[in-house]
Amino acid sequence: MTTTTTTAHAVQPSEQYHKLGRKALYLLVIQKSLVAIFLLVIEIALLAISSSGVLNSAVHSNPTLIAIINGAMLVVFLFFIIAFTIGIMAGYFAYSSFRYKITENGFSIERGIASKTETSLPYHHIENVEVEQSVMYRLFGLCDLIVLTTGRDDAATKSENESKIALSGIDVAAAHALQEYLLSRANVQEISPAETAPAESVPTEPVHIEPTA
Repeated sequence: MTTTTTTAHAVQPSEQYHKLGRKALYLLVIQKSLVAIFLLVIEIALLAISSSGVLNSAVHSNPTLIAIINGAMLVVFLFFIIAFTIGIMAGYFAYSSFRYKITENGFSIERGIASKTETSLPYHHIENVEVEQSVMYRLFGLCDLIVLTTGRDDAATKSENESKIALSGIDVAAAHALQEYLLSRANVQEISPAETAPAESVPTEPVHIEPTA
């Protein structure tokens, strides 16, 4: 199976899966590396303390304090390397485990790496497509594309059957292009019940055959 990164904004139906894009990868790595960022802040603070002019005389006059600060800096740096490596790997796996594709028949998403799960949605099951953007996503030019689906066949249970499929962290321009395409295909393929009037019966007059002599 081949996958491509979402770069072009023109939507072309194909059997090829697409990933969310590099900006989504960068954001996932940052989200998974929050512990590493915290440790980096501590490392910078320890470095500032050790080189501070105010504490310089006190630090150099106390070998034990020097050893404690240097040891703490080393430990924090090692934990930072470990946490940052884990964050990169976790972000990449989260990015690689989600894919989507647009085909002639519908919209599909695939989750997982070793064990994969695919969810397919025919166009005529699409009720609406929304684009939502958080503050964090605005900084990266990303958004959530939410595809709302509804059980159209039974109006009485419409609220119970309503569900959604979300593409989280997709590029804004690509999301708007997908939104326009999915809505247009949903309108074209929307199935409405055929309204057929019963055929009117044509009354026929009885035919009398007179017996011949």
